[in-house]
Amino acid sequence: MASHSSTNPFISIQTVVYQSGQTAVTWVLDPDLDDPGPFSFYLEVALMDAPNEEDYVRINPNDPAHQMGLIMDDTIRRYSFDNKAVYRVVLETPKAIYASDPEKPNGSLPSHLLKIYREILRKERLRINPKMGGTSGTLFQRRTFGTKCTEAVDKNTGQVIDYNNDDCFGTEYIGGYFAGIDYPMLYDSAESYSAEITQMGTQEPHTVSARAIVYPFPSSKDVWYEYSTGRAFYISKVVVTSKFSAKPLSLKIEMNMAAPTDIIYDFIDLQI
Repeated sequence: MASHSSTNPFISIQTVVYQSGQTAVTWVLDPDLDDPGPFSFYLEVALMDAPNEEDYVRINPNDPAHQMGLIMDDTIRRYSFDNKAVYRVVLETPKAIYASDPEKPNGSLPSHLLKIYREILRKERLRINPKMGGTSGTLFQRRTFGTKCTEAVDKNTGQVIDYNNDDCFGTEYIGGYFAGIDYPMLYDSAESYSAEITQMGTQEPHTVSARAIVYPFPSSKDVWYEYSTGRAFYISKVVVTSKFSAKPLSLKIEMNMAAPTDIIYDFIDLQI
């Protein structure tokens, strides 16, 4: 039976309240956490600045998230708008129960800046909305914890040596990637086609640059799948292009299209 642990495997937790009233909560987990799965993530909220354990209310008691990424609190909370509540993420594994440090709905932003910040985020989301010119797609975040894919990873270096293993899909972990998250992007440059000669022959990388939202926050090696064309892209670079009072507002993402024979399409076929 799992027991409570004083160890905190959460590297970071970020929150933001959208103009619509929804609160998005994202987190990053320590990749060295070696607990066995399955992992269940719960979002909890307390309507005060310095809550005790009994003050927290679990938002998704019957619907835990099972991946890194994002949980949405769809309830419109006046306390969240005033930044007088705190959120935390609780991780339950077969071995232990872990709780992140508490975080205010908009981080440490002072009250007089909250309205401005939410309005900027609203406009950013509107700009990327597919109805306004953005492109619909799904973000598949690469697994950074879980059961190691021993058959595809070098025992000495830990590096992937079999990129076509259909249990881990070119990653170090069984399953390869987490379930997809709806994630539109806005192309901000022409698609680039170029060819280069390498030891493997002539390669024709197809690169794309796009603008994206910061919640959830993608990482290099994550995969983005474009609905309309069925193309998959490996994210190669993520850059924060603008901030408001130290909080990120928008991202520039550079991606390379996966070859038609890439193992990632086998993974996507299992998801859609």
